[in-house]
Amino acid sequence: MKRSTLSAAAAALALAAGSAHAVPLVWTLEADFDDGSSASGSYTFDADTGVISDVMVETSDGVVFAFDNTGIGVIGADIYQFVSDSTIVVDETIALNFELLDSMTNAGGTIDIDPSAFLIFGGGTGFSFIGTCTTAICDFVGPPFRELTGVTVTADMEAAIPLPAAAWLFVPAFGAMAARARKKAS
Repeated sequence: MKRSTLSAAAAALALAAGSAHAVPLVWTLEADFDDGSSASGSYTFDADTGVISDVMVETSDGVVFAFDNTGIGVIGADIYQFVSDSTIVVDETIALNFELLDSMTNAGGTIDIDPSAFLIFGGGTGFSFIGTCTTAICDFVGPPFRELTGVTVTADMEAAIPLPAAAWLFVPAFGAMAARARKKAS
Protein backbone atom coordinates (compact mmCIF):
# COMPACT_ATOMS: atom_id res chain seq x y z
CA MET A 1 0.00 0.00 0.00
CA LYS A 2 2.78 2.41 0.92
CA ARG A 3 4.61 1.72 -2.35
CA SER A 4 1.52 2.53 -4.44
CA THR A 5 0.96 5.70 -2.40
CA LEU A 6 4.54 6.79 -3.07
CA SER A 7 4.17 6.01 -6.78
CA ALA A 8 0.91 7.95 -6.96
CA ALA A 9 2.52 10.90 -5.17
CA ALA A 10 5.47 10.88 -7.59
CA ALA A 11 3.10 10.77 -10.59
CA ALA A 12 1.03 13.65 -9.20
CA LEU A 13 4.19 15.64 -8.59
CA ALA A 14 5.34 15.10 -12.17
CA LEU A 15 1.97 16.27 -13.49
CA ALA A 16 1.97 19.31 -11.20
CA ALA A 17 5.36 20.36 -12.48
CA GLY A 18 3.87 20.74 -15.94
CA SER A 19 5.89 21.59 -18.96
CA ALA A 20 8.32 24.46 -19.17
CA HIS A 21 6.79 27.58 -20.63
CA ALA A 22 8.72 29.66 -23.12
CA VAL A 23 10.16 32.81 -21.65
CA PRO A 24 10.70 36.09 -23.47
CA LEU A 25 14.15 36.31 -25.04
CA VAL A 26 16.61 39.17 -24.83
CA TRP A 27 17.55 40.16 -28.37
CA THR A 28 20.73 42.09 -29.18
CA LEU A 29 20.56 44.64 -31.99
CA GLU A 30 23.59 45.74 -34.02
CA ALA A 31 22.96 48.33 -36.74
CA ASP A 32 25.04 50.37 -39.19
CA PHE A 33 23.94 53.56 -40.95
CA ASP A 34 24.82 55.04 -44.32
CA ASP A 35 26.69 57.93 -42.66
CA GLY A 36 29.13 55.58 -40.88
CA SER A 37 27.43 55.78 -37.48
CA SER A 38 25.99 52.75 -35.70
CA ALA A 39 23.53 51.63 -33.04
CA SER A 40 23.61 48.78 -30.58
CA GLY A 41 21.68 47.56 -27.58
CA SER A 42 19.05 45.08 -26.55
CA TYR A 43 15.35 44.53 -25.99
CA THR A 44 13.16 41.71 -24.75
CA PHE A 45 10.65 40.09 -27.10
CA ASP A 46 7.95 37.60 -26.13
CA ALA A 47 6.99 35.76 -29.31
CA ASP A 48 3.93 34.22 -27.62
CA THR A 49 2.36 37.63 -26.95
CA GLY A 50 4.22 39.81 -29.45
CA VAL A 51 5.22 42.18 -26.63
CA ILE A 52 8.50 44.11 -26.68
CA SER A 53 9.91 45.44 -23.40
CA ASP A 54 13.14 46.64 -21.80
CA VAL A 55 14.28 48.53 -24.91
CA MET A 56 17.77 50.03 -24.54
CA VAL A 57 19.40 50.86 -27.87
CA GLU A 58 21.87 53.72 -28.35
CA THR A 59 23.44 55.21 -31.45
CA SER A 60 27.13 56.04 -31.65
CA ASP A 61 26.20 59.74 -31.62
CA GLY A 62 24.24 59.44 -28.36
CA VAL A 63 20.58 59.03 -29.33
CA VAL A 64 18.95 56.62 -26.88
CA PHE A 65 15.90 54.57 -27.86
CA ALA A 66 14.21 53.28 -24.70
CA PHE A 67 10.59 52.98 -25.80
CA ASP A 68 8.77 50.56 -28.11
CA ASN A 69 6.26 52.06 -30.53
CA THR A 70 5.78 48.91 -32.63
CA GLY A 71 2.18 48.35 -33.62
CA ILE A 72 1.25 51.96 -32.92
CA GLY A 73 3.07 53.97 -35.55
CA VAL A 74 4.34 51.25 -37.88
CA ILE A 75 2.08 48.69 -39.53
CA GLY A 76 3.37 45.44 -40.96
CA ALA A 77 4.79 42.07 -40.07
CA ASP A 78 8.39 42.05 -38.86
CA ILE A 79 8.59 45.87 -38.87
CA TYR A 80 9.64 47.37 -35.55
CA GLN A 81 9.87 50.94 -34.27
CA PHE A 82 11.71 52.20 -31.20
CA VAL A 83 11.44 55.87 -30.20
CA SER A 84 13.52 58.26 -28.11
CA ASP A 85 10.68 59.65 -25.96
CA SER A 86 7.92 57.96 -23.96
CA THR A 87 5.51 60.63 -25.23
CA ILE A 88 6.01 61.44 -28.89
CA VAL A 89 6.80 65.10 -29.55
CA VAL A 90 6.16 66.02 -33.19
CA ASP A 91 9.32 67.06 -35.05
CA GLU A 92 11.50 66.20 -32.00
CA THR A 93 11.08 62.52 -31.16
CA ILE A 94 13.47 60.34 -33.13
CA ALA A 95 12.36 56.93 -34.40
CA LEU A 96 14.43 53.87 -35.32
CA ASN A 97 12.51 51.69 -37.78
CA PHE A 98 13.77 48.31 -38.94
CA GLU A 99 12.32 45.47 -41.00
CA LEU A 100 13.62 41.94 -40.49
CA LEU A 101 13.87 39.09 -43.00
CA ASP A 102 12.16 36.64 -40.63
CA SER A 103 9.97 36.77 -37.56
CA MET A 104 11.53 36.72 -34.11
CA THR A 105 10.54 33.53 -32.28
CA ASN A 106 11.08 31.91 -28.89
CA ALA A 107 13.73 29.73 -30.57
CA GLY A 108 16.19 32.62 -30.78
CA GLY A 109 18.85 32.76 -33.47
CA THR A 110 20.16 35.50 -35.74
CA ILE A 111 17.99 37.52 -38.13
CA ASP A 112 19.21 40.11 -40.64
CA ILE A 113 17.54 43.22 -41.99
CA ASP A 114 15.45 42.77 -45.11
CA PRO A 115 17.82 44.08 -47.82
CA SER A 116 14.89 45.43 -49.84
CA ALA A 117 13.69 47.41 -46.84
CA PHE A 118 16.03 50.34 -47.20
CA LEU A 119 14.57 53.81 -47.07
CA ILE A 120 11.64 54.24 -49.42
CA PHE A 121 12.76 57.75 -50.30
CA GLY A 122 16.17 56.46 -51.37
CA GLY A 123 14.68 54.03 -53.89
CA GLY A 124 14.04 51.11 -51.52
CA THR A 125 10.69 49.64 -50.65
CA GLY A 126 10.71 49.47 -46.88
CA PHE A 127 11.07 50.87 -43.44
CA SER A 128 14.67 50.53 -42.20
CA PHE A 129 15.92 53.97 -41.19
CA ILE A 130 16.10 56.64 -38.49
CA GLY A 131 14.06 59.80 -38.83
CA THR A 132 11.98 62.32 -36.89
CA CYS A 133 8.35 61.66 -35.96
CA THR A 134 6.06 64.03 -37.87
CA THR A 135 2.80 62.94 -36.20
CA ALA A 136 1.69 62.31 -32.61
CA ILE A 137 1.74 58.51 -33.08
CA CYS A 138 4.83 58.52 -35.31
CA ASP A 139 3.08 56.81 -38.19
CA PHE A 140 4.98 59.15 -40.52
CA VAL A 141 8.68 59.82 -40.10
CA GLY A 142 10.45 62.72 -41.75
CA PRO A 143 13.98 64.02 -42.27
CA PRO A 144 16.73 64.15 -41.36
CA PHE A 145 16.99 60.51 -42.42
CA ARG A 146 19.77 58.02 -41.82
CA GLU A 147 19.39 54.80 -43.75
CA LEU A 148 20.20 51.49 -42.12
CA THR A 149 22.71 49.60 -44.22
CA GLY A 150 22.84 46.57 -41.98
CA VAL A 151 20.96 45.28 -38.97
CA THR A 152 21.35 42.00 -37.15
CA VAL A 153 19.29 40.89 -34.17
CA THR A 154 20.43 37.89 -32.17
CA ALA A 155 19.00 35.96 -29.22
CA ASP A 156 20.51 33.02 -27.37
CA MET A 157 17.80 30.45 -26.59
CA GLU A 158 20.03 28.38 -24.31
CA ALA A 159 20.42 31.31 -21.91
CA ALA A 160 16.65 31.44 -21.42
CA ILE A 161 15.62 27.82 -20.78
CA PRO A 162 13.36 27.91 -17.71
CA LEU A 163 12.72 25.19 -15.16
CA PRO A 164 9.18 23.92 -14.84
CA ALA A 165 7.23 26.09 -12.42
CA ALA A 166 6.94 23.34 -9.81
CA ALA A 167 10.44 21.89 -10.22
CA TRP A 168 11.32 22.77 -6.63
CA LEU A 169 8.80 20.12 -5.51
CA PHE A 170 11.07 17.42 -6.88
CA VAL A 171 13.66 18.06 -4.16
CA PRO A 172 11.57 16.83 -1.19
CA ALA A 173 10.07 14.01 -3.27
CA PHE A 174 13.47 12.63 -4.24
CA GLY A 175 14.66 13.15 -0.66
CA ALA A 176 11.75 11.09 0.65
CA MET A 177 12.46 8.32 -1.87
CA ALA A 178 16.16 8.28 -0.90
CA ALA A 179 15.27 8.11 2.81
CA ARG A 180 12.90 5.24 2.14
CA ALA A 181 15.57 3.37 0.16
CA ARG A 182 18.11 3.88 2.98
CA LYS A 183 15.55 2.62 5.55
CA LYS A 184 14.87 -0.50 3.48
CA ALA A 185 18.58 -1.18 3.03
CA SER A 186 19.25 -1.16 6.80
